[in-house]
Amino acid sequence: MWLVSWHRDDDKSVRVSFVDRKTHKYRHVLLVEPTAEDNFAAVPVHAGGIAWHGEWLYAVDTSHGIWVFDLGKIWQVEDGDDVGKNGGKHSAAGYLYVLPQIRSYKWTPGSSSPFRFSWVSLDRSDNTLLIGEFIRDSSKDPIRLVKYPLDSNTGKLKTSDKSIVTATWAYCADFLRMQGGFSYDNTFYLSRSNGRSQSRGHVQVEAWENRGIA
Repeated sequence: MWLVSWHRDDDKSVRVSFVDRKTHKYRHVLLVEPTAEDNFAAVPVHAGGIAWHGEWLYAVDTSHGIWVFDLGKIWQVEDGDDVGKNGGKHSAAGYLYVLPQIRSYKWTPGSSSPFRFSWVSLDRSDNTLLIGEFIRDSSKDPIRLVKYPLDSNTGKLKTSDKSIVTATWAYCADFLRMQGGFSYDNTFYLSRSNGRSQSRGHVQVEAWENRGIA
């Protein structure tokens, strides 16, 4: 099974496509957040990337942080243009299934530049989420990679007694147009897009080993 995320230009909603790798059949599912016990709304975020771990789907939102959705609670709804409950029926802008958010983690500003949650992947070698920043053009701001720890039993992000998640690793990669990447055993594979060019087929992939911290 493949999962692919899509976001609108106005960032008013996000959908995820579940693709059967053998048959290539697929189903679009709308990401939603509960607004009441029997109602929901579209998630208004820029989901730059997703990571699937167990029963959880992690999605990153550029300026806010991490959203978590429960894959064990996909709801089937009725066909309709509205999103949520209307006249006793539930619909999702034409989609027949919705995936509910169960929690979110908001980035807390510190002394450094605001972090951009541009993409996310799962590192199975140390059970962490790897998150990177996308910056298109040259900037004085650092371009960073960070890792957040996952609980090996639950698959959830590890939190403190105050429900705070703290990164266990960070690195200033300064890698422009970093669209995605993954890591395993301290080796990182990062993809770079072709900037504002309209030409196709220009994606650069680089591999390097971690030898320092941010």
